Amino acid sequence: MLDSLNALMLPALTNLNVDFDFWPWEDALFIDLRPLLEKTSALEVLDLDLHHLPLLSAHALPHLRTFIGDVQDSLTLCDANRPLHTLDLTLSFPDYDLTVTINDIADRTALLSRLARTPTLRRLFFVHGGRQDVGSNSGNRGYLPPSVFHQVATSCPDLTHLEICVDGSLQQIGSVLELLPNLVWIRLHLQHTTFASVNSYEVQRNLLTPSSRLRFIWLDDHLTLHMPPTLPRGNEVRSITFLVDQDQEGTHVLRPNPYRLPDLMRRYISKQLDI
Repeated sequence: MLDSLNALMLPALTNLNVDFDFWPWEDALFIDLRPLLEKTSALEVLDLDLHHLPLLSAHALPHLRTFIGDVQDSLTLCDANRPLHTLDLTLSFPDYDLTVTINDIADRTALLSRLARTPTLRRLFFVHGGRQDVGSNSGNRGYLPPSVFHQVATSCPDLTHLEICVDGSLQQIGSVLELLPNLVWIRLHLQHTTFASVNSYEVQRNLLTPSSRLRFIWLDDHLTLHMPPTLPRGNEVRSITFLVDQDQEGTHVLRPNPYRLPDLMRRYISKQLDI
């Protein structure tokens, strides 16, 4: 199968989605798609989760704008040689943080430095690679501290769309949003205690005031959202969405639940919500 993929000649291909299903997963270590990727020069969207994308030449994928895949693989692509606009990155087990591996050594800063070398980046989505252990028994795994959130913002100051999981209060988050003046869309996965205190006034004061261009705000209770389905959930609210509108005086106001949930999920999953 791999030989067949690499033998393809698709010079006009602009969108490539490759999904491998291996057991054991270690077998994927031997996958090398360089022959295909090096000659698919028109590619603009790459959806590929290998966790060990091989090094590509500086001339490969010169038109790539969107990458959907593992955070480790993004190191290969964020090298200032490609006009990357959107990164949809899966954070890996066991910590679901920004740690990557460089020469078999864990590195917590390499990704941030690569993001800083990608000035075209406008949309950044950090998505958890696991669900079964990111809930009630996961401790603080998966939550980025405010200091790391601050580093993300300083590395990518021109973001317009952001999804991130943060262990911090709305006030702490708001202080970081001041560094993202162009942000119009945000999805925040929050600690249960922070989410439980969310109300329109707190969102207006702590998120909208420091980031006045925001037009869409999506807040998740990260703990209950990712609990295993076998655990009782009760009737608790797990997500809140706000659309930012303007009143007759031109003041920005929050309008809760602007979309029905199915429509909201459809818009989000397709990443086509442009506010």
